[in-house]
Amino acid sequence: PNPACADRFSVLATGTRYQRETLANLRDIARSTALAHLKADGYTPDCPASAHGHLPGELSREAIASGIIEVFEMLRTERPGVWIEATCMGAGSPWWLLWADTLIGGFGQGVPFGVVPSPPDRERYTTARHV
Repeated sequence: PNPACADRFSVLATGTRYQRETLANLRDIARSTALAHLKADGYTPDCPASAHGHLPGELSREAIASGIIEVFEMLRTERPGVWIEATCMGAGSPWWLLWADTLIGGFGQGVPFGVVPSPPDRERYTTARHV
């Protein structure tokens, strides 16, 4: 990966060499082992590098998210029962639960304090992630 980019997941931006190699390697692992769990950690939404095959900065967000989603979907195809644990995925947005089984926020953000009144605590916490 480009040392200008401290984010490990930015290398998974759609269409990059790193993303293609990650897809191929994880596909091989999924096919040749009893892969049951993947922990996806180290995500931040932006990549400042312009040499990765995507636009830099905030404009890299869609390519990075799409690339990660493509990896998760490939794993679901190869190993339908695989448990995908997403850690630190964009401030813990529940949106990632469309592709992952669990969502753990970083640095104590796994269960943010709810700020919207709601009888069930779970709904209050989910709402807190988007405030």
